[in-house]
Amino acid sequence: RESGFEGVACIDDAARLLDLLCDMWVRAPDPAIERWARGLLEFVLWMQRDDGSYRHFYQVATRQPDDQTRTLYFDGEAALAMARMHLVTGEERYRDSAARALDYLVGWYDGFVGGFLYGFGLGFSRVVQGAHFVSHNLWAAAICWTVALVLYELVLRRRLRLHPVGQLV
Repeated sequence: RESGFEGVACIDDAARLLDLLCDMWVRAPDPAIERWARGLLEFVLWMQRDDGSYRHFYQVATRQPDDQTRTLYFDGEAALAMARMHLVTGEERYRDSAARALDYLVGWYDGFVGGFLYGFGLGFSRVVQGAHFVSHNLWAAAICWTVALVLYELVLRRRLRLHPVGQLV
């Protein structure tokens, strides 16, 4: 049960609402939905830092973003919302926002090594806990590797052909 007003706005809530508004906007175009989405988009764009990351929380009482508190998934959710809005509206600033966020996220994970070490550590800890067999982790790694390779081929390689490196944003 809801306990009342928290006084904090979260970027992930805004991003998930934008995802819903995208669906509504496409299926049943309505000026009220468009105004709502565009207002929320301005908030998400304002919460993005110069390095591509997003501020994750906004303190309503002080009307200030929280520059310290971070969570794991919020940047990705905001990037997805920006990418979807670019597809819906065709506006380049949403694409640019998503591209900057993805550049930040790729740098944050430090490419393959960071993702591999994170996945290996998590998988190994689950084996030690008795929650997985080693074969589960190997299959999961193979599936993740294959999905990443297919997405790279379908999305990034095409994008790199269309926009040479350095012109992506």
